[in-house]
Amino acid sequence: MSPAAASPDDRIRSYEDFARVHAYLLAASGIPTSLHQRLYRKLADEVFDGGEAFSVEPCEGGRQRRLVLGAERTLGRESDVFLVDHAWSFRLSDALNQLREVPGLAERMAALMCVDLDRRTELEEADEQDNGNGGSLENALEVVEKERTRIQEKGSDFAPWLELEELGIDDDMLIALDLSSKFPNMVALNLWGNKLQDPEKIMKGIGECRRLKALWLNENPALKKGVDKVILDGLPELEVYNSHFTRKAGEWALGFCGDIIGADNPCSSAESIPLENIVYPQTTRASDPKEADIIWVSMQVDSELKNALGLTDQQYTNQFPFEACLVMKHHLAETIHKAWGSPEWLQPTYNLETHLSPLIGDYCVRKRDGMDNLWIMKPWNMARTIDTTVTGDLSAIIRLMETGPKICQKYIESPALFQGRKFDLRYIVFVRSICPLEIFLSDVFWVRLANNQYTLEKTSFFEYETHFTVMNYIGRMNHMNTPEFVKEFEKEHQVKWLEIHGRIRDMIRVFESAAAVHPEMQNPFSRTIYGVDVMLDNKFNPKILEVTCCPDCTWACKCDTQALVGSQGVIKVKGSEFFDTVFGCLFLDELKDVSPL
Repeated sequence: MSPAAASPDDRIRSYEDFARVHAYLLAASGIPTSLHQRLYRKLADEVFDGGEAFSVEPCEGGRQRRLVLGAERTLGRESDVFLVDHAWSFRLSDALNQLREVPGLAERMAALMCVDLDRRTELEEADEQDNGNGGSLENALEVVEKERTRIQEKGSDFAPWLELEELGIDDDMLIALDLSSKFPNMVALNLWGNKLQDPEKIMKGIGECRRLKALWLNENPALKKGVDKVILDGLPELEVYNSHFTRKAGEWALGFCGDIIGADNPCSSAESIPLENIVYPQTTRASDPKEADIIWVSMQVDSELKNALGLTDQQYTNQFPFEACLVMKHHLAETIHKAWGSPEWLQPTYNLETHLSPLIGDYCVRKRDGMDNLWIMKPWNMARTIDTTVTGDLSAIIRLMETGPKICQKYIESPALFQGRKFDLRYIVFVRSICPLEIFLSDVFWVRLANNQYTLEKTSFFEYETHFTVMNYIGRMNHMNTPEFVKEFEKEHQVKWLEIHGRIRDMIRVFESAAAVHPEMQNPFSRTIYGVDVMLDNKFNPKILEVTCCPDCTWACKCDTQALVGSQGVIKVKGSEFFDTVFGCLFLDELKDVSPL
């Protein structure tokens, strides 16, 4: 994204601006530098000239298409760059719903891809009923009401992200939709490709959406009538406007760019824990980092940061050297493989950058033998299930490699369920030392529940709330206190939780793997906590999902609970004292609410 502001003078006006702002993108794309200026000019003038040089023709009896050079002139190597207007931009998880709900989209895509639609679709029937009028108020109201129902199901605290792209909405229709009263907490609104013209009427339609953080009016006639200043003056909290940053851009906009914030998790701000819950009562807070004995941060403390802040190697930090061998998913699997081979508590895992061939072999053998063949793709270093995909299609697995480095892990197709829903468990491990290994397990753990009933229907693989369990970033969370969960789980499955907990304790020997394979992690001035995420299969055997640095402990700080698995029996634990326990164990050798491993 390039910065944009209320004043037109702040936009990219020259090739030099373009080359400076997009330097990293240009380098990553591999476009020769000799073509950068030509690319800038075509982008600035919106010259979509791919069709002038190339054409697409059917082949193999119309079942395939191929790209054919159609230019009369000779094209030399790296002599030109061409632009093609997009047909459909989407997130993979949203594709199925968009094909079902956006009028005409499925038909357009079918025509592009030589797919015959040999039956009348619901969309065709709906189009006929509307007499071909795709821009009717009724159509737009139907989309809005569907979205309103979906948001109501997620709960009153959910911040809406509304997609109204290419619905033929004009100024009067926008006012009639009454978005401000229907979605008072709306944080993002996409009106791309409609028929909006009058800046004043647009503001009348959305001006009361005071919490709006992102707005897209791209490809609307109003852009030619000075709507930008009206919008930016009238919506002071806007951080993203027409795919650009505004002057107000901050944490929300950065989260959007990093794919942390989106339609599935449109939270308008990151929740923080009050400082008094983080600092042990016997300590004092230093205003200058140079004066602190302990540096506890959520960013990487590298040599550059140390030099910038004047930190020394004799100050404690909450991170270990080379901890990537645990917290990056491909390194975690590699560390475990080197130490333990292929233990039952680690699903078959392949680094797609280095082990694609073995994965394909495993996939083909499983297919030949009629075994389940569902896999989950995870980015090396993303949390909150960002860019994570469940699929049983080998072609999709290979294609998804293009979206960034990933591991491919055998999906747990038969997990233990709680009242028909998936769940996982978050444990907190305290690490004082790597060599010798000094680790402790918090007596407090918590459960994270999926919202929907578990199913292996193919259409469900795109449903976040069916196959994933981290719900505290998408608005609707079915929270359950740990003692209640354990009691109900034991009753439902006729098992003893302490037996399951014993298996989980044994599995957390993953830290022994790190100590054995990477002794260089040891640093006497490193002490920290890690989150260990665990899932149970249908035989109640634990499977490690990932290890997380700087784990989100908001729930642990807010909720009073009971420690069910420690050595002192069932005792009450105050959430406000959670980080007292952390600092007491790591720095004062206390063992309150923790168990040595």
